[in-house]
Amino acid sequence: MANPCNMMAAVLRLIGLTWLFLFALTAASTNLAQAQDGAAVPAGGDLGVYPTGWHEERKQAHEVNRPGPYLYVDGRRGDDSQSGTTDKPWQTLQHAFNQLNAGDTLIVREGVYHEKVVLRRSGAPDNPITIAADPLAKGQVVIDGRGLLPKDNWEGLLVLDKVAHVELVGLSIINSNHAGVFARESNYLVVRGVSTCDTWSSGLQFWKSHHLLVTANDVRRACQGKTPKGKGTQECITVGSCTEFEVSYNHVWDRTVNHGDGGEGIDAKHSQRGKVHHNLVHDMIRLGIYVDAWDKPLEDIDVYSNVVYRCSSGVVISAERASGSVTRVTVRDNLLFLNRHHGVEVSDYDDDGPKRNILIENNTLTGNGKPKWGGGIFVSTRNTKSAEIVIRRNIVADNIAWQVAVVGPMLNRVKVTENLIHEFKDYDGGGDAEKEIIGDQALLANPSFMDPVRHDYRIHEDSPAKSKGYGMGH
Repeated sequence: MANPCNMMAAVLRLIGLTWLFLFALTAASTNLAQAQDGAAVPAGGDLGVYPTGWHEERKQAHEVNRPGPYLYVDGRRGDDSQSGTTDKPWQTLQHAFNQLNAGDTLIVREGVYHEKVVLRRSGAPDNPITIAADPLAKGQVVIDGRGLLPKDNWEGLLVLDKVAHVELVGLSIINSNHAGVFARESNYLVVRGVSTCDTWSSGLQFWKSHHLLVTANDVRRACQGKTPKGKGTQECITVGSCTEFEVSYNHVWDRTVNHGDGGEGIDAKHSQRGKVHHNLVHDMIRLGIYVDAWDKPLEDIDVYSNVVYRCSSGVVISAERASGSVTRVTVRDNLLFLNRHHGVEVSDYDDDGPKRNILIENNTLTGNGKPKWGGGIFVSTRNTKSAEIVIRRNIVADNIAWQVAVVGPMLNRVKVTENLIHEFKDYDGGGDAEKEIIGDQALLANPSFMDPVRHDYRIHEDSPAKSKGYGMGH
């Protein structure tokens, strides 16, 4: 099968790139939207289910609203000896990057730019440097890294190196031998409306940075590098050792072949004070949204209003090393369905470090698991230092092997209360393995989804879940 990213580059050189979006009706009272015609989509495609406000938020993603001054780069008609004005644009991105000062807006005109570029210049508060695809190009501004970087070089095709107050808008990045966008020790960044395809590592990767807004981006076929076991390619969107960040309204999909370790959809790891919300993640060989302490403290992460389907699991919380710890993580108002293992898991991965103050609330979980194992919510951690794990007011219905399961050592340490449960299986793995539980004050009832065959998991007005407010958000 032809590589879709290389096909895209070829098409760009001839007729330009056209992005196709399926528009949906927004369901105002729930945390998802449903395709307008309600039609089923063939397996492997977009199912037409989106987070609330998805299209409204994303349709502005490529707009440039800075007051200027405006500078221009045009790979086909420019010249680096010129002044960079609208009628005398520069030719190369790197030359243009080197000229930028606080308050400048660089407009990148239509074309394919075969460059690796590094920005080392910063904006200022209220005067950021903005680097934006020409809005008139309608997505036809591409940085193509084919052959430019050695594999596994720990950088990216567009590098933000110890900068601050920078905005990237609307660029397309393909064929990178590491990341698409790579930011290190860079603060007050906005990455908006960027698309990446066919990257060896992450599409978007951030390290040791703070005050990040990563929104309305498209990340496809990331983490394609083949690696030996124990050496991963990071994740499709990686936020590592960062604070004060927001990852929202992104579309992450099409990482369906396992080339080695890594490759999860969105990972907020060993980070603090972050929000991961209103993202669409689907068709991943690995899990959709990962919150992992690794070997450091992870604190105050809120995962909400996301839609995740056809991944190994929907949302997973981990501390993979004994020196890592997870504190104050909330998973709420998400729609998690058709994942092969679990909708939500509080995991025992690797060294199984402690997890404390975990709230799993008001999610809708359905169709997750396999015939003999897996289901809606799973607490698999066996670390008895884990505490204050609460599972409440979720709709957990029609999952495959179980609805809510907890391993033996944690049965008296996890609070499961006020959930709507449908199709309780009474699963028991034996001994101290996982056991399905109902919990306190459970509502055992059919949630009365609108049309589950077409993946419309809104609930009818007369649903018992609606009268109780389950799965409805705050």
